[in-house]
Amino acid sequence: QLQGFDKFIEQVNKLPDTVKGSVMAGIMRKNLTPVANAIKAKAPVRDKRFSKSTRIRKRKDGSVSTSSEVGNLKRSTGIKTFNTKKGVTAYAGIQKRGKVDGWYGSMVERGTKYQAAQPFIAPAAASTVPSATKSLEQDTTDYIIKNARKLGLDAK
Repeated sequence: QLQGFDKFIEQVNKLPDTVKGSVMAGIMRKNLTPVANAIKAKAPVRDKRFSKSTRIRKRKDGSVSTSSEVGNLKRSTGIKTFNTKKGVTAYAGIQKRGKVDGWYGSMVERGTKYQAAQPFIAPAAASTVPSATKSLEQDTTDYIIKNARKLGLDAK
């Protein structure tokens, strides 16, 4: 409960959007870390016996990726935050991280007509997202209360 909340909102509105966005992005990144770690832990790793592939895939940037890179899904799992017009958006999952590209992660997750599904993202998210959501709410509330007290407001 905040006494003088209007004064606090005025102070927040004076801050540049980049500051507000970077603060929220940091809070979101902190709370999505357990989700990304759970996805990494459950990501399947191909047996090294089947890693001697000759298939070569050229990326748009000119670099080369072979399907023989074992552990790509684990290495390509991470967190991204985006500042949009509506606010900050965060994503935890498979993405291109430098030269490591888990472009085929959805095929592993959902399966193809040649390969059975090996779900690893949905189970990991289902077990960690509820606690991450509660933690995000608590961290956001704590941040607001801490900064309201700095302004001399009666925050509880």
